[in-house]
Amino acid sequence: MGFLGILGIIGLFLGLLTGLWFILDKILAIRKWIQNRMILKKKRLGEPSPYLNGLTRLLPREKTIILNEALRSREEYEHEKAITNFKILLSQSTDDSERCALLNLIGTSQIRSSAYKDAEQTFLEMIRIAEKASIEEALSFAYGNIGIVYDTLGELRKALEFYERSLKLAEQISNLEVQASALGNIGVVYRTLGEPQKALEYHQRALKIAEKMGNLEVQASVLGNIGVVYKDLGEPRKALEFYECSLKIAEKIGNLKIQASVLGNIGVVYRTLGEPRKALEFYERSLKLAEQMGNLEVQANQLGNIGIVYNTLGETQKALEYYEQILKIHEKIGDLGGKAKDLGNIGLVYRTLGEPHKALEYYERSLKLAEQIGNLEVQANALGNIGNVYDDLGEPQKALEFHQRALEIDKKIGNLEGQAQNLGNIGIVYQGLGELEKALEYYQKSLELDEQIGRLEGQANQLGNIGNIYHTLGEPCKALEYYEQILKIHEKIGDLEGKTSDLGNIGIVYRTLGEPHRALEYLQKALEIAEQIGNLKIQASVLGNIGIVYRTLGESKKALEYHERALKIDEKIGNKEGQASQLHNIGVVYKTLKQFKEALDYLQRAREMFARIGAKHLVEKTDRNIAIVMQKLAEQGK
Repeated sequence: MGFLGILGIIGLFLGLLTGLWFILDKILAIRKWIQNRMILKKKRLGEPSPYLNGLTRLLPREKTIILNEALRSREEYEHEKAITNFKILLSQSTDDSERCALLNLIGTSQIRSSAYKDAEQTFLEMIRIAEKASIEEALSFAYGNIGIVYDTLGELRKALEFYERSLKLAEQISNLEVQASALGNIGVVYRTLGEPQKALEYHQRALKIAEKMGNLEVQASVLGNIGVVYKDLGEPRKALEFYECSLKIAEKIGNLKIQASVLGNIGVVYRTLGEPRKALEFYERSLKLAEQMGNLEVQANQLGNIGIVYNTLGETQKALEYYEQILKIHEKIGDLGGKAKDLGNIGLVYRTLGEPHKALEYYERSLKLAEQIGNLEVQANALGNIGNVYDDLGEPQKALEFHQRALEIDKKIGNLEGQAQNLGNIGIVYQGLGELEKALEYYQKSLELDEQIGRLEGQANQLGNIGNIYHTLGEPCKALEYYEQILKIHEKIGDLEGKTSDLGNIGIVYRTLGEPHRALEYLQKALEIAEQIGNLKIQASVLGNIGIVYRTLGESKKALEYHERALKIDEKIGNKEGQASQLHNIGVVYKTLKQFKEALDYLQRAREMFARIGAKHLVEKTDRNIAIVMQKLAEQGK
């Protein structure tokens, strides 16, 4: 064979190799593209599925490499890198469907990075392109996603408008998946707006569509949402039924994310039922699954729930450790909305610990961040919390100013639950100012709203506040009526923690009515339940009240025993206000026993602690007792 013949064979062989490489390259690109679609379908709970139809043109190798890098960055919480790469692909795009798909990816990445205003503009651009090109499916996704933006920002009516547009369009084009998502989102908004029956109606419709599709994942999510509504309606046992159905389906299909979410929700029900240890068990199971998946968002949620339980149990330092862990996670994944809530929770712990100035610092940081991202709901919460701290610090006018600002925001976004809480907080300030009629007016307004939205927990809080007013007004029998109403609510919803407070309040009323033995009967019942659920803070409070009753009965030594037990618990959990109260009570007992040196020592320690936490009215009360004791000591010296 001649030289040219050999060259021809080599050329043919190289040509075949090149052709084979080209085919393999295309096959690998198609396989990677299919894998990417699978990755994109793994959405977060509450997110609509991404609009994928427009990605059919992203097959050239160069584009696939950029998409791979963008998706890798997205999964690793490198949101800016992901957005940059999606924007590179967008700049190269020549097809409107592809542009919509990429804008959808950019917008959802902006939501994940808390850049909500940027996401709003991105989805508005997607809507503009989809409307102009008549791409109805893309338009239905865009409406749903911009609804999520407004929902997250607390602009609930605006969110509702876009969810309804998404639903209408999805019905027109017979897209069942988007219909189920839109119905679920509408249900969540109505729940937030305090319309639980309407929320149930939409979730039931979503469930029917999920069953029609045979989509078990959507069914599990919707059943979980129905459970949340029943919890809000004060029907925890019914909520548990739906959560358990949801959990069974999630376990059947092996969806760890839904399993983790439902386990967390079951924990919330047990916490509501006053069973914090059982709640903790479910939160820890959820956390374990989240760690197994490497899902940082779910880990943060469950760490937050565990923190709430420890705060409820009076283990505030432990709660603080958990909130600080969550803060690190939210900083790592760039979730500014989550970070704002974490700062608020840390502020709450410092307020419980009797460190109002430190609490204020965290609440102000939370407010600043919420304003930065435009989240109105978190802003209202932060303003209300700041108002509470100023009330603690004896600055009622400043407290009123912040509560009014919070109330205005909640009215603007239509948050009835938030409005009820703010009205109640304003009532507390007026009660502190001695303007009891005005306080009563605000408590009644708050109660009406809670009755309107069917929020039993809120109703119980306001009935308690009204009962306290009547007690202060010297109408203990009327106060008793209200406390007994609350007890019925807490028994109905199975709230053991609430029940302990009710029994304690009833005991205090009987003490006022001059029936100390009956008072002891109710206080002992309250103590038994507080010990049963492991709530140290309530145990300390009840022990202190039992001590006061024994002092009334003239049994000073027994009174000392209970106040000292209460003091030990308050020291253990770091409750400075509780410690100061017990030191004051012990001082008063020693005064009764005419052991004035010991009385002075305890009263001065109490005064110092009350001053440190900014409780001015309690400082004044302690000063009056100190003055009496010093006078007695001076008389003894003569």
